[in-house]
Amino acid sequence: MNESYSSSQVASMLGISLDTFYRTREWRHEHERLPRPISERRKLRFERTGIDAWFKRHHPLHPGALADDLIAPPDPVTDDEHRARLASAYGNPARPALVSEERPDMSAEAFPLPRP
Repeated sequence: MNESYSSSQVASMLGISLDTFYRTREWRHEHERLPRPISERRKLRFERTGIDAWFKRHHPLHPGALADDLIAPPDPVTDDEHRARLASAYGNPARPALVSEERPDMSAEAFPLPRP
């Protein structure tokens, strides 16, 4: 079983002093999403897997992943425009989409009620 990290180990991994870590710990939990300690009775103990995952994914000095597109495409105005974009991105759909004219008539005149 893996040992947990102590607060001095987490502070050294962050590159700050233990005093600074204790003073800024609440801010780091709220703003930088640092995991909460698993033990607060004596010395702070942090779960090893949680801290390792945080350093890998959420550390503020860790460079984020670059996006392919710098500017998002505009939202489509109509359903046809949206279908055309999907077709160009993914190829032709396996089945054609229903168009409102192809839908059956579900009005009351189409289904008259039987008279008693």
